[in-house]
Amino acid sequence: MINRFSSIRESIADSLLNRSLTNAKSYDRIAGFFRSSIFEVAGEALESVSGKIRIVCNSELLAEDVRTAKLANASMRKEWCEGKPEELENAANRFKRLYEFLKSGKMQIRVLPNDKFGLIHGKAGVITLENGEKRSFLGSVNESKTAWKINYELAWEDDSEEAVNWVQEEFDSLWNDISARDLSDFIIEDIKRISERVEIDEVVKWKEEKSQAAAVAVESPVYREHLGLWEHQKYFVDLALRDHKKSFGARYILADQVGLGKTIQLAMGAQLMALYGDKPVLIIVPKTLIWQWQDEMNALLDLPSAGWDGRQWIDENGLKYPNRGRIDIVKCPRRIGIISQGLISLGSETAQYLLKREYECVIVDEAHRNPFIRHVVRRERSYLENKIDPITNEPYLQRINVELHGESEEEALILTGYMKDAYELAEDFCKLLGQRVKSAGFFRTLLLKRIGSSLEAGKRTGQKMLREWGDGFDEFSDEQDNEEETTDTKQIELKNLTAEEKELLNAFVAALESNQATDPKFLKTVELLKDGWKEKGVIIFSQYYDTAFWVADKLSSEFPSVAIALYAGGDKSGVFFNGYFKKEYKDTIKAGVKSHKYKILVGTDSASEGLNLQTLGTLINLDLPWNPTRLEQRKGRVQRIGQINDTVHIYNMRYKDSVEDRVHDLLSERLKNITSIFGQLPDVLEDVWIEVAKGEIEEARKIIDSVPDKNPFEVRYNQNVSNIDWASCSKVLNNREKRRYFKVSW
Repeated sequence: MINRFSSIRESIADSLLNRSLTNAKSYDRIAGFFRSSIFEVAGEALESVSGKIRIVCNSELLAEDVRTAKLANASMRKEWCEGKPEELENAANRFKRLYEFLKSGKMQIRVLPNDKFGLIHGKAGVITLENGEKRSFLGSVNESKTAWKINYELAWEDDSEEAVNWVQEEFDSLWNDISARDLSDFIIEDIKRISERVEIDEVVKWKEEKSQAAAVAVESPVYREHLGLWEHQKYFVDLALRDHKKSFGARYILADQVGLGKTIQLAMGAQLMALYGDKPVLIIVPKTLIWQWQDEMNALLDLPSAGWDGRQWIDENGLKYPNRGRIDIVKCPRRIGIISQGLISLGSETAQYLLKREYECVIVDEAHRNPFIRHVVRRERSYLENKIDPITNEPYLQRINVELHGESEEEALILTGYMKDAYELAEDFCKLLGQRVKSAGFFRTLLLKRIGSSLEAGKRTGQKMLREWGDGFDEFSDEQDNEEETTDTKQIELKNLTAEEKELLNAFVAALESNQATDPKFLKTVELLKDGWKEKGVIIFSQYYDTAFWVADKLSSEFPSVAIALYAGGDKSGVFFNGYFKKEYKDTIKAGVKSHKYKILVGTDSASEGLNLQTLGTLINLDLPWNPTRLEQRKGRVQRIGQINDTVHIYNMRYKDSVEDRVHDLLSERLKNITSIFGQLPDVLEDVWIEVAKGEIEEARKIIDSVPDKNPFEVRYNQNVSNIDWASCSKVLNNREKRRYFKVSW
């Protein structure tokens, strides 16, 4: 028998849903969208169902998001939190009932990616009555209060065997689809947390709470829009806060590898310390990272701050505060101020004002540049990947294996003809220049570094030297922010090239301009992309914009139907498509990588710090920076928390008989292979490249031998990381109150 229902004529909720569900044996539902408000409509009827209630519904997931259970859970978590369920009014009671249904197993919910079938617009259900009879229904009604009670909706009920079987088959095909995923445990437990949620409306009251860290963290963007903090991160924050509360505080060196989340650990710790005390927070970072720190704190912690650009303070909204003199540096408009390391290291007069103040917390980022701790060896991921959390019986950190390619002697890329001649001429030029100006900083080896990156970068550098030697230092040094500065006197010495130096430089440029062969680095890159790396997603790194732009441009011609994204400093980022380049914002490119729109990304080191590329499974190093930390930072873009692949592949390119190749051989004598560069070599080994470039092989060996065999912090690092529960905290510091607190000036 067929019954037709219109919400204009009658209450569909009463005449169809509640009537059939009361004391029913089971309920299978293709819901479209599901909302907890259904309990306000049919709560009692649902509770009276004696068997299972199974619901399959829409989600914004992509098929790539559900390749593994872990990835699916993470994607569901993000989608759930983006809906801001904690802001729903009067939701506590229905969330409590929903949690009880889900936890007991009486109700099961599965979600399907939108790109599997498109939106699930078909809404239907099968109800098995108390006497065993079955009824099916179809219509426009979602499983929500607005659909059943408020909207104009139509529905048809049919108890014929043919209709029931047809709807059941549709439900079963969706329920059992390979892409369907059970609602994640996080969502179920978060439903419980929200049902018990209480807001703390003042910082003073927060200070009286036991779970202070959790009350601040649990609804911060890093938890609600991302994946929260891992156990090792929470452990450090908790430890630092506890020690901060003691009479004399504490000092820590946080020496984790890239990709283990140091920035968010430090920022979270600083936030909690500032809330606990009443003094300001000072964060000292490399100049290139000031705005990245500000952006990450604002985006991940919803934490206001101000950065000093060398002349004035600028807050998180971009508002500038005019400078009336040096003393204004201690008039920061936010409780947290971020300054450049140069202010301190250069001993500026402005820094003296800062040193006269007291701070709740001082953070020094990228402290490995300090000459006193250049030998510090960073903690590797392996401890956290191998150590089992006794609470979850799983490793503290998801294992992400790394397969390195290009390490063997046979894989070094051979330069022939004009290419080989050019490299030898570059070596002769740098040697001659070094004999004349012995303390000219990195400019002595600049040409070798550039041609070691790519022949294109070498050619452009040589041409520029001939055109405007001495006038273009800023452009070169932008990509070498760690390097020693060259004084005006030395620049003048360098600018006045001798006749012999000019002759070598002209011959170098002529060799590269005469070369018709393709750079073997580009050929190898294309080979890798065609061998499956493109499908896995790839980041291609270079130290230099010249190299990055060149390879992105050529790849666009090689793969005309594929968008090639270029991520660089300043306003140089953009997208190549079919050979044409269009400028694009860096944030837009990052979003495109995250959504799988861009599978090939070419980036420079100057833009890479803090870049998260968990959706890319492969990395190509077009060049090998002479600073080992740069290599680690590159690897950390893909081997980091949230990586969607179990294994990431890295290809390290180097020219045969280049400086990089000779350093590789030297390190291999002691360290077996270049794998050891990642996460185990301190910055002091940057000097190895310099000595090899100068031809001082024995000096290079001495530096390698001076590195300690054991990590001096090994004992400390190998302590157990205790499990700290923040996710279930139902007491939450009011976010408006927190932001007000941090908008107070010094």
